[in-house]
Amino acid sequence: MRYLCFIIIGCFAHSCKGQEVDSKNLCETIVKMHNQDQLYRDSKELEDPFFKVFDSIRNSEGISKEMYMKFTAKQQLDYGKKIRAIVNEMKITNQKVQDSLMVLQREIDIQNTKSLLDIVSKHGFPSMKKLNCEGYAAPFLIFVHSPEEFWNRIRIVIEKELEHDRMTKGDYDYIMWHLNGRIGTPF
Repeated sequence: MRYLCFIIIGCFAHSCKGQEVDSKNLCETIVKMHNQDQLYRDSKELEDPFFKVFDSIRNSEGISKEMYMKFTAKQQLDYGKKIRAIVNEMKITNQKVQDSLMVLQREIDIQNTKSLLDIVSKHGFPSMKKLNCEGYAAPFLIFVHSPEEFWNRIRIVIEKELEHDRMTKGDYDYIMWHLNGRIGTPF
């Protein structure tokens, strides 16, 4: 009987140790997925030049940030529309590069979405804080960049995760904003 107790305790201790490794591996996996999610989105080739043009024109017109902040909402909107029209007229120097990067990013988004759905089904929605991860990751962004073919499945999963308090309302709202066609603002 005593040996049976030692075996049970030993098995329990070994299984707990495995859970720590799983947590570390899970953190590494999610951080890697987050980095892949941002891989091409962070490239200068895909960067929207709106704010650079906005700042450049605002400065050339002698409008400080403080002065701009005092504009009425309509004046700010009109100013932004003027800048957007200029940016839209700018010729994209290499559309083929942008298109190629987006094809690569879409493949990453598909793989990341599948992986995160698998992780959620096994572990619940990952909380980087609860997992005590060292690297930075925002797992909700994986679903915010998910292709449309996954949206129905994601919707079911995140509703369950929110209901069981395994994800924050903020993460849920941000993902739902994406799943509902990105209308309005996420919050």
